[in-house]
Formats: sequence, structure tokens, C-alpha cells
Amino acid sequence: MTRALHFALDHALAVPIGAAVALVWAATLPDSYFLVSTSTSFWINDIGMAFFFAFAMQEVIETMLAGGALHTWRRATLPVVAAIGGSIGAVAVYELYVATTDEQILRAGWPIVCGVDAAFSYFLVKSLLRGKGGTAFVLLLAIASNAIGLVVIGFRAPLYEQPLAGVLVIAIAIIVCIGLARLRLRSFWPFLLFGGTLSWCGFAASGHGRISLPD
Repeated sequence: MTRALHFALDHALAVPIGAAVALVWAATLPDSYFLVSTSTSFWINDIGMAFFFAFAMQEVIETMLAGGALHTWRRATLPVVAAIGGSIGAVAVYELYVATTDEQILRAGWPIVCGVDAAFSYFLVKSLLRGKGGTAFVLLLAIASNAIGLVVIGFRAPLYEQPLAGVLVIAIAIIVCIGLARLRLRSFWPFLLFGGTLSWCGFAASGHGRISLPD
């Protein structure tokens, strides 16, 4: 059993297997599925995904250091350029679909198509490619794509509750991380403990505002 578990984790089979189990569970026992998913959403979405992105960015940063697959600025900007091109293509296809159907109410949701499931993409590429270069490329592409969508939504959506406190906490987290970097700390944990905790609190506070997309 232990060998099978290590094999699944090493080959990133946990994600597709978990997705299949969730689909079957939701289709056969929807009441219990939504009860469990709702009760664990905070620990999975707000805690687990925060750790995932923390370790994912560590892998990206390591490949951008000297000798890494994304070391030079030209290599590092390639995933960003790919994300921009992919977002433009996704928006074009979405607008074409909306224009040729009667679903005009969906027109305001075009920034959402810029989003990429970073976790699923990471585990998929991790299972296909053994080197860190490919996974870091896909992670940076996914993060850039999601950032494009969030920036567009931020400019188009009025915030009825200005999350100034959250923005301030995020700014403090950045300053703390810069200070830790100047101390030339080799361990990743101080950044995660101090900068990561402050960032999480800032983003959690920023998420309390209600966002409404205009027509």
C-alpha cells in the first residue's frame, strides 16, 4: 500500500484519481458530497491552495536562478508572453461564441476565460515531464494568465467595500520578504512563515469586498 501511495504521488495520479472520485461521489450522493465539500472548503481553498502556490513559486524561483531553465530574462518572459497570447486567443473564441449564440448575458464574463487551473496543470505536466523546467514554465504561464484575468476584473469591477487594510498588509508582507532576502537567508521557511502569513491575511481581508461585473 505504501509503495502504491508513493507511486501515485510521484506520478501525480492523486489529482485525476481524486477528480474522478469526486465526480462519481457528486453524481451518486450529491447531498453528502456538497456537505463535505462545503465544510472543508476553507481548509482546502484558503489553506491548502496557499501552501500549494507557495511551494509552486519556490520551484519557479529556483529555475530562474543561475543555471536554471528560466535563468535569463528572455527565458523567464517566454511563459508570460505565452500567457498573453493564450488569454487573447481564449477571449477571442469566447466573444465569437457569445456573438453567434443567444447568450448575450454572458458577454460581461469574458475576463474569466483567462483563468487557468494552475494546480491541475502542474500535476499534469509533473506526471509527463521529469525536469523542473517544464513544470516551472507551465506554472509561470498559469500564474500570469490568472493575473491577467484578475487585473482586468479589478479595473472593470467597482469595489463597494474598499479593502485598504488588506492592501496595506500585503505591502507590509512584500517589505518583510525584501528584508529577509537582503539578509541572504537560504531557508524557505522564514519567507513562508512571515511573508506568507502576512500575504494570506492581506488577501483574505481583500476578498471580503463584493465585486460586481458591469454589463
